[in-house]
Amino acid sequence: MQNHRMRLLLALLLPALLAGCANQAGTPTQGVPATPPPAATPPQAATATPPSLPTPSPQLSPTSAVTAELGRPFELRVGQSAVAGPVMLTLLGITSDSRCPTRVTCVWEGAAEASVRVAVGGQDQGTHTLTLFGQNREAAESSALLAGYIVRFVGLDPYPAEPQPIPAADYVARFVVERSTRAYTPVGDGTFEGVIVPEQDADAFDSRADGYWTPVETDVRALEAGLPGFLHSAAAERSPELWRRQAAYKRQYAGLIRAGRRLVYASFLCSTHGDDWRRQVVVVLDGGDCYFQLTYDVERGTYGDLVINGEA
Repeated sequence: MQNHRMRLLLALLLPALLAGCANQAGTPTQGVPATPPPAATPPQAATATPPSLPTPSPQLSPTSAVTAELGRPFELRVGQSAVAGPVMLTLLGITSDSRCPTRVTCVWEGAAEASVRVAVGGQDQGTHTLTLFGQNREAAESSALLAGYIVRFVGLDPYPAEPQPIPAADYVARFVVERSTRAYTPVGDGTFEGVIVPEQDADAFDSRADGYWTPVETDVRALEAGLPGFLHSAAAERSPELWRRQAAYKRQYAGLIRAGRRLVYASFLCSTHGDDWRRQVVVVLDGGDCYFQLTYDVERGTYGDLVINGEA
């Protein structure tokens, strides 16, 4: 009888005990949210942190060059380049602009100077200053003869209306690149060395001559024959030894016409700083008796116009 009561009591309590265990194992209590256990992270092999790579510097794209034709004008802004045949021309800047403004009365027409860098066939020919006068008037200073090509500065816009500076970014310069037909003919016999300057370049020595011509070797030899005697007399006061020293000087000969007379203009250079003197006119304004000039009348066989440079 007593065992029967014990079985009955266990039968009544067992469901309640099971319900309580289930509640403690996982059933959430009302009002308290269940927090899921964190997911297990699978073990990973240790890896080294890759070194940081330097940020690549931006690559400078090559400056786009204007394509130009030999013998035809083309325009450049400051900083631009142009390629005409084998010649690359870069406008570095307009270094001065003193052109007389259109609304101003001036005693001089003024000038503008362009700084250009030139390469011919990939060979650097250096930086040159080209000068344009007044209303786009060209002169000897407006062009340069470089490795068989002539670079000419032929125009510059805008033209000033008032005496105020023009921003560099506003300038548009015009140039022409052309092959040179001006051959500088070497001449000499071992006792002297020179070049005959062609007629087209002779105005660089005297822009006010009545005309120009190209001497030949016989004209040069006639000049040289009597040169020591002339200098011994004419240069005695300024440079007594010039008649001896002149043999070591380089020469440039050009043909001028003055008052109907054909003259050989001779420029003597004790120092040339390279070989450019063989291809283009060299004009030096000082330097003392290291530089001198004279003329020779080919018909009369007489000398004149001796000028010995002053000191700087």
